[in-house]
Amino acid sequence: MDEEKNKTIKRKHDPFFRWLFADTNHAKTLLELSGKVNAKVDRFLSTVNLDTLVRIPDSYSNVGDTGEGDLAFRVSVMSGAPVLVGIVLEHKSGNDPDTLNQVAKYVSALMKMHGEQRGYDLIPTMAIIFYNGRTNWDPFKKLVEGYPEDYQPSMLPFMHAFVNMADIPDSDCLACEDIATGMGIIAMKAAKGECRTI
Repeated sequence: MDEEKNKTIKRKHDPFFRWLFADTNHAKTLLELSGKVNAKVDRFLSTVNLDTLVRIPDSYSNVGDTGEGDLAFRVSVMSGAPVLVGIVLEHKSGNDPDTLNQVAKYVSALMKMHGEQRGYDLIPTMAIIFYNGRTNWDPFKKLVEGYPEDYQPSMLPFMHAFVNMADIPDSDCLACEDIATGMGIIAMKAAKGECRTI
């Protein structure tokens, strides 16, 4: 009986991430808070109108069974032209060597726009990995190791950013008007990782 009490169980955070940030208002707040701590996200947000954020339905689930934390959206560019770009939000609570392959599959399966004048179906997409694990990990840094700087921007077929949720200050979370998002981020920061002992 004591052995059962002390065993380690998996605590999946993906369903919570997906449940909370499937709501476009919560996703918008998450992106805004992330932009404060990540220059790539901030630059991307300066080019789009977050008031036009629309979630892509779950009909893309046939791209693989690699997790439940992936959310996809489309948003209009700020220029006012009727042009859309994609956003993929991926949550990881631990080092996953297949992350970039997963994200590439999602982008390829989701971000398609068809039109008579288009010579290419995929639309530009920003993939953001949100991480709340215990160790230092950034799959994008690992990807470009050893490659000259000129090659690095073209190594992936999508824009990308990595946000360690620990970098989002609690003070920003507590101050934001979206209480659910602020508390959700704080909870995920406190959870840190996939397992806990009971």
